[in-house]
Amino acid sequence: MAGQHSNTLLAQLRGIVGPPDAGESDAELLERWLTRRDESAFELLVWRHGGLVLGVCQRILRHPPDVEDAFQATFLIFVRKASTISKAASVGAWFYRVAYRIALEAKAQARRRDGGSPTMVERAAPCSPDPLTLAELRQVLDEELDRLPEKYRRPVVLCYLEGKTTDEAAQALDRPRGTVLTWLARAREKLQRRLAHRGTELSAVALGGLLGSQAQAAVTPALVQGAVKVALGAGVSQQVQLLSKGVLWAMWLSKLKYGAWATLLLLGIGVGTGLFWHRALAADGTDDSAPVQVAQLAKGAKKATGADEIKKELEKFVGDWKIVEMEFSGQKVPAKVAEQLKESFTTEKLTMVGGLAQGGGEFVVTDRTEEISFKIDPTKRPRAIDLLLANDKKLLGIYEFKGDALRMCIDYAATERPTEFTSKGKEGVSYTVLKREKK
Repeated sequence: MAGQHSNTLLAQLRGIVGPPDAGESDAELLERWLTRRDESAFELLVWRHGGLVLGVCQRILRHPPDVEDAFQATFLIFVRKASTISKAASVGAWFYRVAYRIALEAKAQARRRDGGSPTMVERAAPCSPDPLTLAELRQVLDEELDRLPEKYRRPVVLCYLEGKTTDEAAQALDRPRGTVLTWLARAREKLQRRLAHRGTELSAVALGGLLGSQAQAAVTPALVQGAVKVALGAGVSQQVQLLSKGVLWAMWLSKLKYGAWATLLLLGIGVGTGLFWHRALAADGTDDSAPVQVAQLAKGAKKATGADEIKKELEKFVGDWKIVEMEFSGQKVPAKVAEQLKESFTTEKLTMVGGLAQGGGEFVVTDRTEEISFKIDPTKRPRAIDLLLANDKKLLGIYEFKGDALRMCIDYAATERPTEFTSKGKEGVSYTVLKREKK
């Protein structure tokens, strides 16, 4: 009881005087949180990086309730994904990227709630001749910062958004000061070019001043305590859970992808089978079925089922296909979207023309083409198909022919082969029905 009273009194005092002084690094605080779920370490991280998170949310969102929801959702994602932060010295840059994506998702939801009217930076085309307001320019700068390569973005966040000196940034990044200065110079050059392309010419001095204006906002004790409650699993609102769910899903998908996140949370999804444009899987799927390699068939390799039988099965795939039905994680893709996607098979390759993107809960078609190898095992029930990615990774699936229709179900979490043709209640599983196009 005495300990509980002491903790309560400590929390009240912190609410009055602000965060306790601590000399621990982000790496040390992160380690304390990951290994011991140390509440005080989490609170110190909120005090340390909350201003950065709040500043991003305030620049993108108009309504204070939306800002607060985005703030809490960012730290809810930290609670669930802190173990994925590969470089402890980049905790601030990690918070910046997550907060930016959460704020974009909150903005998309707010726009739908308000009737879909564009706001702020959305009114200005990338090359609009009209000058941007300061608020719009700050949003554009956040967008371009997010597009920078990580090695350039990290020192910018540390020096401009968190106010560290170049010596402090060099120590945090474990790099020579000269290297940090070079990265900062190249980051400014890239930002100047991209802003100029969007109709805003800024000198190096002006850009530095603008970056400095993106500095941290003032975090209140109430916001910090709200984030601590989130960490303890108490008082998490439905809206905060909804915001975090969408971005958590996107972060999960990013494990599969070799490239950078797309702007505005557009997540590339492949055609037909629903193959995401992610080549390097975080974990390899395992399977003891040892399906027959198509390349081996071309060499006339003999399997237990016989080469002729497998060649005959592969010939069923050959041709052009259109999508007539598609689901992912139990969510149905609208027919008017799915029907724009095309897919072609040879006996060795699958070519996917068109891509499916999701942003703000809606599916749209993107202009993408991808070619990938595959292998099959028609002796399995259901019949097995593997999509072969880079670095010997593979996605496990099943397939079935019914006349001119082909059904496929693929597990993109790379955990196990589906056993039935449905994605309902199965996170990361795609179900697709294709129809052969007549020549």
